[in-house]
Amino acid sequence: MVQSEGLIIDKFYIPPFTVDKGDIVIIELPNGPHFTEVLFRMVDVLTRKKEISSVAMNADFVFVNHIVEEGWTRFFRPMTVRRFIKRNANPSDWSVNKVYDLCDLKPTTQVRRLTNNHKKLLSMLTALSRTNNIIFDLLGV
Repeated sequence: MVQSEGLIIDKFYIPPFTVDKGDIVIIELPNGPHFTEVLFRMVDVLTRKKEISSVAMNADFVFVNHIVEEGWTRFFRPMTVRRFIKRNANPSDWSVNKVYDLCDLKPTTQVRRLTNNHKKLLSMLTALSRTNNIIFDLLGV
């Protein structure tokens, strides 16, 4: 799925690696704002937003984004769990509705009232409804 000959991101060397189907890869970076930037640049490479010749990819990956409500609508019509699932999940996938059981949520629960763990789980389940190839971080979890 992914084969890297090694790459350098902002003076940070990431050694060669290979990811095959079914693999779970954990990349642990030191804590700090500089390394968060390195993480998101690496995500750009793995989601094909930025091409690097030393990384060969034959599968598409989706990054599990943090849920952030923006704009004025968050005050007048806050995002609910049901609406978030409807906008971001594959409607033909039945597993995304498991979030109600896993987190003890109601469809009308406002997303802004969820804990970071529940937000991340909601975002991850909607991403998994579209593909099994996901990338996620554990910031705030």
